[in-house]
Amino acid sequence: MRSGFGRCGQRVATMLGAVVVMLLIASPAAGDSVSVITRDAGGGSIEATVQSSVSCENSWCAWFTHAVERHSSLPCSGDTTFIRWVGNYHEGGATSATESFKFQPFFPRATKLCVFLTGPGGMTTTEATITLPVGYGMQRSSGYNCSDFGRRASAQYYLNLYPDDPSGLDADSDGAACEHLPCPCGAEPIPAEPIPAEPVPPPTARPAPIALPSGKGRAHLPYISTNTFGCGRIKVAAGDGWMLSDFSPNESHPFTAKIELKLRGPIEKPKKFVTPGAKHKVGFGRLPAGRYRLTIRYPGDAWHLPSGTKKLRPKVHRCRR
Repeated sequence: MRSGFGRCGQRVATMLGAVVVMLLIASPAAGDSVSVITRDAGGGSIEATVQSSVSCENSWCAWFTHAVERHSSLPCSGDTTFIRWVGNYHEGGATSATESFKFQPFFPRATKLCVFLTGPGGMTTTEATITLPVGYGMQRSSGYNCSDFGRRASAQYYLNLYPDDPSGLDADSDGAACEHLPCPCGAEPIPAEPIPAEPVPPPTARPAPIALPSGKGRAHLPYISTNTFGCGRIKVAAGDGWMLSDFSPNESHPFTAKIELKLRGPIEKPKKFVTPGAKHKVGFGRLPAGRYRLTIRYPGDAWHLPSGTKKLRPKVHRCRR
C-alpha cells in the first residue's frame, strides 16, 4: 500500500457498504483519558506517542485507540480520510497503555492529529496541532496525477490546497478532482497554500507500497457486552469496537466489517450479521430451554483476515404458561 497520498491499491477497490463513521460520544466514562506527544522523526515523518487509560467498572473491558490526521483549520471529527494509526486492541484487565507510531503528514506547514480512545464508556478525544518543517506534507507540484491518490477525498484536499491545479487533477474545471476515483469523496473547505516563489520540481521518488502480511490486515472483534438471557430468548449487545492492525499507518483505510453471530444448541438457528456501530442488540427468540453456544466472529473479507471467535454459553429457561 502507498502512503497517505498514494494509491490505496487493488485491495480496496470495492467497499463493503457504507463506511462506519466513528461517532464522538459526548459522555465518556469518568476516568477515561488520552494524551498525545509528537516530535519530528526526520525524513518527512512525525512520531507520535499516545498514552491511554480507561476506567472499567467491571473486571473485564475492551478498548482501543486510533488517530486521524486533519487540516489544522478543521475540528476533530469522525472523518476517516486520513487514518494514520490504529492501536492495539485491549481486553481483560488492562486499563492503560503507551503506544508510538510514525506517519507522513498530508498537509504542509501545519497539521492536526486527532486521537480517539474508544472504550466501554464511549469515546474520549484529544488533539495536537503540529508545526511542520519545510518540505513536509504534500507540496505544490506538477508531477502528480490521479493515480497517486487512493480516493477522491484525498485528491480533493490536494486541489483545495492548490486551487490553481498544478497537476491537472480537475480536467473539466468543475472544481472536483479525480472524479473517476472511488469514494469517500467529500473534502471540507480549507485555506489554500501560498504559491512558492520558486517552482517546486516534480517528485523524483515516491514511497514504495507497504505489503500486508498475506496481503491482508487483521480484524479484531468489537467488545461484546454481557449477554442477557431468560425465558425462551437470548440477546447480545455488540458495541462499537472495531480496530484494524498490520496495515500501513499512512493508508487512508475505512472501518468496514461485520460481526457474525451463530447460535447452536438444542436446535440450530441461522447465523446473523451485524454491522458495527455505536451499539447493536441482536436477539434470538422462541428457543427451547437448554444450554446454548453463541459464537461471535468476523468471517473476513477482501481486505481482512478472519478474526478469532468469542464463545458465550448462555442458558435459556423454559417459559411458564
